Amino acid sequence: MSILLLLDVWVERLLLVAFSIIAVLGTVLFLINEIVMLSAMTVILGALVILFRVFSSSEDFKALNS
Repeated sequence: MSILLLLDVWVERLLLVAFSIIAVLGTVLFLINEIVMLSAMTVILGALVILFRVFSSSEDFKALNS
């Protein structure tokens, strides 16, 4: 009887540790994913700003506006 109780306690601790590791890994992967997405969005916005500056300084764009 005491062996089963000891086994139950160890299984419960192992499950708790496993779920804790899964939760921490999930959180870390989520944060890495968010950082990558924000970096990609920043690069895309930077490229759009550069393209806008290039086109706004071109002669064709100035001729269209006038």
